[in-house]
This record gives sequence, structure tokens and C-alpha cells, in this order.
Amino acid sequence: MRADAKMFSEQAILILDKAGKSITKLSKQSGVPRSTLYRAIYQPKQHIDRETAEKIATGLGASIEFKGRSVRLYLENRGLGVESRGHAVDSMSEEELELERRIRILGDRLRTVDIEIFDAAEELVNLILSMEKDEINVLRDVHKMLTLGGNKDAYVRMLKALGELVTPYEQDREVESFAEG
Repeated sequence: MRADAKMFSEQAILILDKAGKSITKLSKQSGVPRSTLYRAIYQPKQHIDRETAEKIATGLGASIEFKGRSVRLYLENRGLGVESRGHAVDSMSEEELELERRIRILGDRLRTVDIEIFDAAEELVNLILSMEKDEINVLRDVHKMLTLGGNKDAYVRMLKALGELVTPYEQDREVESFAEG
């Protein structure tokens, strides 16, 4: 029997995050291969196999409830910050669940980079978070223009060219500031 994967995925992400478990650890505890877990949790199709859902629930230390095609994961009060029978998960809006999912995926990706790349990413994120929405939209438009359909090499070439245009301008401003001061 197959169950709706979207709600299961959203609840699994939250419980996984609250428990501080990795996909690798969950794989060992559930007996479900990592690739299957990743697809079931982060790239859900419309349905999930009931047996797989039950194994994942066991690995998460969660209870599972099937009603027709719907499936719910919940924790009994175990001090993980999720209220009894999943009410904290159930009360989250679709937007909040999507945000939690994206934060989890981004966090997983950041764990795989070296500290220099992490520092650069953090610096860029902090800059973007300090911007107004209209400024972010301009940045997004420039980004779309530079990506040229997602070609990384073309994007890097465009960034370098843009840097070569901006750098002399910035140096001229510094010389002018120095001369005036």
C-alpha cells in the first residue's frame, strides 16, 4: 500500500532536524539505504511505500499513523521540541514547512564545503539579508542575466568581466577620496 509522501516528508524533515540525526545515522537505524531515504525525504514523489515509511518512522523513533492514503509521523513527548502527536508539525503552514525543508537541505550542503567556501557563503548571505526586497530583486535579476541558463563556466566568466569593470572604478574612487582628504 502506498501513502501520500508530501506530508510524510515534511514531518520527517522536522523530526530528523529536531533529533539532530543525519541521513547516514537514520539509514543505519532504519535499515533503509541512504539514497532511498534522501529521495523519500528531500525529493518526495506523490506516494511512499508503507513498509519504507514504517522503517523510516522506526529509525526516527517516531510513531506512524495511516488513515487511508494519508500518513502522519509524530513523537510522544520525548523532549525534542515536538509536541505530542505531531501538533507542532500539523500547525505549521505550507510556507513554514517549505522554509524548514530548504533550511535543512542548505544546511546539509554547507556541511560538505571547506571553511573558506563556508565563510564566503556566510558573507554573501549576510549581505543579502541586509538588503531591502527591491534590492534583492535587482540582485536576482543580475544573477539571472549572468547565469545564462545555468552554465557555471559562463557565469564565472561574466563575474570576472564584471569585476574587471568595477575594480578600476572603485580604485578611482579611492584615489579621489585620498586626494580630497
